[in-house]
Order: sequence, then structure tokens, then C-alpha cells
Amino acid sequence: MNSVSFSPDGTTLATASSDRTVRLWKLVDRRDPVSIEVLTGHSSPVNSVSFSPDGTTLATASSDRTVRLWNRTDLTGSVLKATLTGQSGVVRSVAFASDGHTLATGGDDATTVLWDLNTLHAFRATERACSITGGGLNRDEWARYIPGLPYEDTCTD
Repeated sequence: MNSVSFSPDGTTLATASSDRTVRLWKLVDRRDPVSIEVLTGHSSPVNSVSFSPDGTTLATASSDRTVRLWNRTDLTGSVLKATLTGQSGVVRSVAFASDGHTLATGGDDATTVLWDLNTLHAFRATERACSITGGGLNRDEWARYIPGLPYEDTCTD
């Protein structure tokens, strides 16, 4: 296991694995957890998992350089809500702020990205983004690495 996280009510455990999966376990009897769901979709090991404070969202971070947000309110199982791209290296860690509206991710590119989950907008340290890219992202690169968000000039002086 690479990471584990309890749901806020303590009845579900999420585990992140090198086999590219996230497993959800029901903890009715803590001596005998029951596997209730396997989340797939990452193309590399899953390094970190975190439940939102209200338990409705599970975030998963992977070596495939993405973070996935899973909706946990669907009665038929977890549904992929969004795939976040914005770090240039392996994503090692993911954590929700206590208000549940901000997600922090950290990775091998030596940056921390703060995601505003109300708009799924990434707030990055512009200085770091500019030094990594050598001038920011053009519109095509933005569309490739940050799909679904309006283009912004990342290196304004």
C-alpha cells in the first residue's frame, strides 16, 4: 500500500496501490474489512488518497501525473468527476483543506498546486511555472495540459 485514508465517518477505508488501483473497504467489522469497490483509470501507481471532509469526494494522486476526483454520492458506486492535470512530474501527495473547497497536490516537480474545487481552477506559483516552462504555456499547451479551463497567461510581468 502506498497510502490509506479513512472516510470522515470512519466506515470506509481507501487504499492506494502500485497496481494502479484504489480499493475501498467497508469497515463494519474492523477485524474483517470487506472490499466494496476497485477504482481504476490511473495508468501508473497510485501514490496518495484523501477523502474530502464531507466524504462525498475521494481524490487520488498518481505517478501518471494526474489527480482524479471521484464522486462518492452515487448509489451505484464511485463515479469519476474530474481528472486534474497541472504538474509536470509524478504526483506524490493529495490533501483536502478543512473547508473541502481547496485541494493541495505535491509532486516530483517541486511544486504544490492548490486547486479551487468550486471552479476546478489551479492557482500556481507563477514564478515557478514560468521557470519550468521557460515562458509559460501557449494556448495549445494549455488545452493539452489543463483541459476545460479558460486560457490564462501564466507569465505576466
